[in-house]
Amino acid sequence: MTWFHLQHRQLGSGRFDLRIPHMGSLLSTRWARVQFGLHLLALALLLGSLWIPVLARPAGITLALSSLVLIVLLIGVARTYRRFAALLQPTPYQPAPSRTGPRT
Repeated sequence: MTWFHLQHRQLGSGRFDLRIPHMGSLLSTRWARVQFGLHLLALALLLGSLWIPVLARPAGITLALSSLVLIVLLIGVARTYRRFAALLQPTPYQPAPSRTGPRT
């Protein structure tokens, strides 16, 4: 969604001289996979804790760690968005140059 909103801002401001970051640079694929793996591990531990109650604490710790990685990733994306959104502020209205030739 961040990439889409930056694209929309770029079209609205007409700032085609500025290259907005692509999807891969907005969010590290490697860290996104780490977060997803931690989340799946937390779910597996939580499911296992139905039969082995001692797994409940590691499940909670893993879920907290997964959430921490997720919030760090989201903060990074939000910072990148804010930086580029500030660069894409629309310029003040400038009237189009007048045509001196005849209309056709």
